[in-house]
Amino acid sequence: MTVIQEFETAPFGIKFPEIEHDYVYEFALQMAQMRADAKHFISTNNITPDQLTEIAVSMESLCRPALVVDGQHRLWGAANADREIVLPVVALPDCSWTDQIYQFVVINETAQKVETSLLTDIFGSSLTRSEQDIVREKLSTARVDVESRIAAVIATRHPGSPFHNMVQLKIEGASPENFKPYLSERTVRTLIDGSTKYSRGFRSDDEFYEKFIKPTYPVKDEWDSWANEHWKTYWLAFWERVKDFYNAQAIKTGHAALWMPDQQSNLTKAVTLRELQTLFITKCIEYMQEIDATADILRNVLGEEEATQKIAQLREERALPADIEKFKDFVHDFFLERGIPVKVFQANWKASLDDSQGQMDLWEALEVAWERSRKGERVVVRGGIYVARDPQESASKDA
Repeated sequence: MTVIQEFETAPFGIKFPEIEHDYVYEFALQMAQMRADAKHFISTNNITPDQLTEIAVSMESLCRPALVVDGQHRLWGAANADREIVLPVVALPDCSWTDQIYQFVVINETAQKVETSLLTDIFGSSLTRSEQDIVREKLSTARVDVESRIAAVIATRHPGSPFHNMVQLKIEGASPENFKPYLSERTVRTLIDGSTKYSRGFRSDDEFYEKFIKPTYPVKDEWDSWANEHWKTYWLAFWERVKDFYNAQAIKTGHAALWMPDQQSNLTKAVTLRELQTLFITKCIEYMQEIDATADILRNVLGEEEATQKIAQLREERALPADIEKFKDFVHDFFLERGIPVKVFQANWKASLDDSQGQMDLWEALEVAWERSRKGERVVVRGGIYVARDPQESASKDA
């Protein structure tokens, strides 16, 4: 409240405070600007007449003596009926904003459901961080799980996320009009928490944690906590590095960027994201398991005590870097630079790889390409996930 009061003293002269994805906070600051100089606000933000009407309607709605949390369609139908309709109403006097969101989610999750992803979008877009924590606790008591869904909303709405404007949300205006998000909320949730051995979750994969993460975060709750979000920092950093690497590689070869929010490519297909992340997790685990393979040799050469110290040192050196910038370097050096060549994603793929056979074919193609690159061998794009070649095309043109 203090920040808003200070901002009101010079709403167009003070630098706009950092708001992250806090849309309630942002709206409060914008209201201060509108109240100070509505014409200036409209001109500097290029507000169209239609948008101005929407703002006026929204503000008028907020000023009404009561808000309908659920049942708007029934209320509209009753108001437009030919005869008088009596509706049963549960009134919540002085209901706070957090309680309104809580009541809406509980009503629709535990009774007649609306689409689940809409509940997610409303929760993730309508509350501040502190308000989300309040509602989370209440929803936990009501046995409603929203955590993994919240992350999907943040992933697409946070400007710093590599998935910005790429995930489909049900809220109108969630993405710019010229964007058509192509990833589902479920895809992001799968990347976070996994679903099968071919879709391993960055946050929740037990083997990934035990082998690669535990030496750095020995308390599992510190890693996978929804409150601390250490996992999210590393997860977003991993995908940011993937995005930057393959975009740079594609442009270097004279092609268009592969990771774009307004156009899907082979790299940003949902099945590719799942398999690529699973490959990274698997290779990190194997990287750590190499230490176990040499443990007996080290004991024979160095003796039990010195070998134990050496093994612990190797685990610490190979485990998840504590510094996020060093982790980004690790992703580049270990997984990308000598990994899957960009031409694999630029080739013509089959239309759909989302069935079990397609996933296996994609996994094999990515793993083989990664292994061959690691060994310095030539990667040939042919067969498997690829569309059959033109028989008249010269074999010498193999990518």
